[in-house]
Amino acid sequence: MKTSRHLIISSITLLILLIAWPILMVISSPTGSIEEQLQWVSANVALYKTQFFLAFLLAPAIIYMMLVQIRWTKSRGLFTRIGLIFLSAYAVLVSIAYGSQAILIPKLLANGLTEQAKLWYFGAPFSITFFIDLTGYFFWALGTLCIFATLIFRKGLMRFIGILYILSAVLSVVAFLGLLFESKVMVSMTMPSGLLIIPVAVLTLIAAFKRR
Repeated sequence: MKTSRHLIISSITLLILLIAWPILMVISSPTGSIEEQLQWVSANVALYKTQFFLAFLLAPAIIYMMLVQIRWTKSRGLFTRIGLIFLSAYAVLVSIAYGSQAILIPKLLANGLTEQAKLWYFGAPFSITFFIDLTGYFFWALGTLCIFATLIFRKGLMRFIGILYILSAVLSVVAFLGLLFESKVMVSMTMPSGLLIIPVAVLTLIAAFKRR
């Protein structure tokens, strides 16, 4: 399959997930105290599982697009190899974070293990799962910088994609450091970091059609 076709498939797939998951989270997220949120999860297990199944698909989708982008931009060398190692760590960590919400949380709640569920609940401030997730995106940031930082020296869409990747990566690093400094403001940077991937996917899609 041609690179342009892979660029189209990967960017569209990622865009669908990046739009569908936040919308579903906004319209059906639990509110109130952590106990009240967990009660909501217990009463809406199928919906909660659907939310995090979509989130679980994000890592393979974004890595698919990034691998095709590596081929498209002809990014090679030591830093690209190091970046791929970081991306592998990212994939494992965020898969654990999101997969635990779809599988572990419902099991814990079904067995009455509320205190244990609190430790793993994604919506709890500074929970184990949230730490694993932000650590995963910290490794994603390192991998992204290793692979795509040099795109700012290219021309056209590649340069803009490189700039967006750098901004997203820097915000992910800030969010992770927010855990160390216990700063909710810094931690909240994970949201704009993720949103910046939307224009990356859009520009990748445009570039793919320009190649055809």
